[in-house]
Amino acid sequence: MRMLAVIQRIQRQKDSRSSAFTLIEIMVVVGLIGIFLVVGIPAFVMMREKADLERSVDYLLTACATARTQAILSGKPHDLIFNSVDRTLSVVPATVEMTENDMLESTDENGPTAPVPQRTVWRFPEEVSLEVNALTEDEDGTVFQCRFYPNAICDDFEMVLSDSSGEYSIILEATTGQPMVTNLSDR
Repeated sequence: MRMLAVIQRIQRQKDSRSSAFTLIEIMVVVGLIGIFLVVGIPAFVMMREKADLERSVDYLLTACATARTQAILSGKPHDLIFNSVDRTLSVVPATVEMTENDMLESTDENGPTAPVPQRTVWRFPEEVSLEVNALTEDEDGTVFQCRFYPNAICDDFEMVLSDSSGEYSIILEATTGQPMVTNLSDR
């Protein structure tokens, strides 16, 4: 009986040792994780950069479609305004005068004098560089405007968006108000 107890104890010790991980097994797993990180991080960073650029192109296309649609539906011109200082796109009714604060509420000592026009704003990521060519700009060259008319035409407007992952050119077709997107990286 005593011999049986010794054999069972030895058997349990063997079982407990074989269920543990060896140092070599742990090192192999850590090495594989390291390889996956080395391969995956640059791909993730590149994907994120591309996402910023593509999101910026989507902002511009959405802003153009919003301005065109609002002009057609309301029967009144709407402006697409790009402010290069704060890197924003705004869509506002064209009947409201632009102020230095880019369509913010104007005030005097008696309180507000003009209502804030309905506006839609998109902000571009800092990583994306922007170059604008428009017919209408302010004296400082920091605020650019493109007007959309109720008959679906618009002013000339071109914007080039770029970052380390690529470059896109968006030109508005003046007779239809539709944007034409060109991927300049593919050339």
